[in-house]
Amino acid sequence: MQKALSILALLIIGCGGGFRVVATTPKGGELALEGSRESAMAKAREEIAKKCGGEKNYEIVEEGEASTFDKPAGEVKDPHEWRVRYECKAAAGGS
Repeated sequence: MQKALSILALLIIGCGGGFRVVATTPKGGELALEGSRESAMAKAREEIAKKCGGEKNYEIVEEGEASTFDKPAGEVKDPHEWRVRYECKAAAGGS
């Protein structure tokens, strides 16, 4: 029974979400969420915070459904995906 619960826990963890980088700029970027939107967004926010130097150092400037026509034809399972565009805030002190 315990082994079955351990396997179930691994399956649940594996069914979360992730993201892929669509674009990066010196001041931000765009990510496509994959899988569970809630789980994927949590992981994306962690990545954005790393890129921007902290969880209060960025702003989500756009979030919504986007076309997947920029992906190679063999990779398109659904013609739309959820994307998040962000910008890093300037460091305090104006550097």
